Amino acid sequence: MLNISCHSCGRLLTTLSSIPKFRNLKNFHFFENYNLHVSRPSIRFMTSQSNIEYEAEKFSKLAENWWDENGAMKALHSMNRVRVPFIRDGLISMGCGEPYTSKPLQGIKILEVGCGAGVLCEPLARLGASVLGIDASDNVLEVAKIHRDGNTELSDLQYIDADLEDIVGAGTLRFHAVVASEVVEHVEDKTKFINNCCSLLMPNGSLFLSTINRTQVSYLLAVLMAEEVLGVVPPGTHDWEMFVTTDEIKSYLNQGNCEIQKIVGMNYNPLNNKWTKCQNTSVNYILHAVKKNDINADTQ
Repeated sequence: MLNISCHSCGRLLTTLSSIPKFRNLKNFHFFENYNLHVSRPSIRFMTSQSNIEYEAEKFSKLAENWWDENGAMKALHSMNRVRVPFIRDGLISMGCGEPYTSKPLQGIKILEVGCGAGVLCEPLARLGASVLGIDASDNVLEVAKIHRDGNTELSDLQYIDADLEDIVGAGTLRFHAVVASEVVEHVEDKTKFINNCCSLLMPNGSLFLSTINRTQVSYLLAVLMAEEVLGVVPPGTHDWEMFVTTDEIKSYLNQGNCEIQKIVGMNYNPLNNKWTKCQNTSVNYILHAVKKNDINADTQ
């Protein structure tokens, strides 16, 4: 095992010697007091290595543009107006955090899967959360680290080049919340992916997912219009057949022993680059789910 000191407080952190990518962790207390080990090779959450490499390469090509709020990722930045308060309010509704303070997510441990360049990680960290972002793209993670470094508000934000299975394989890591925003539509084995996300939750833990519904309307708006006509996202970003219906997502969550607490649609106006919540989930939607057993235990 490898012990390293936290740069901010000097406490010893225990991390994985068997996975070199974990050695870069600093300023992070997720791994404290855990005896971590991985006894099997890492398995990607995609069905094949070629598919995950394809997805990682696709977003790596956009690395330099991730933090240009008026560039190719402007719609993703704008989406924070909906998803950040949705996550914050969802956690507070579960009794987590410190509401009515400047740091309402103080003490909350969040894992973001497929974090990209940290567009969502950073605002969650600024609300007080300890955030771990993981992604399969080295190039994009380097952009995330550069953008974070030197900002004292982000001292509890860490990034590692890791797969979801690396985190699951640690065996003892648990989070108050797992976030997978605009990720599941790029994953082939969605059942396994969501099961793994659910397995990393603490008791009463929350899973936040945002994705795109597989409907005729979503093909028209999210693929043809967004990619080919308006250029809201780069061409080839989405594969309509990989989109996930709300019925499918409910089934996957049920298999992961989670139950939806809230689901809302998200509407994008390309004219003013603004997202708003809506009742219509036929295109984009975001949901908050909680482990089913925890909910039942609270109601008995």
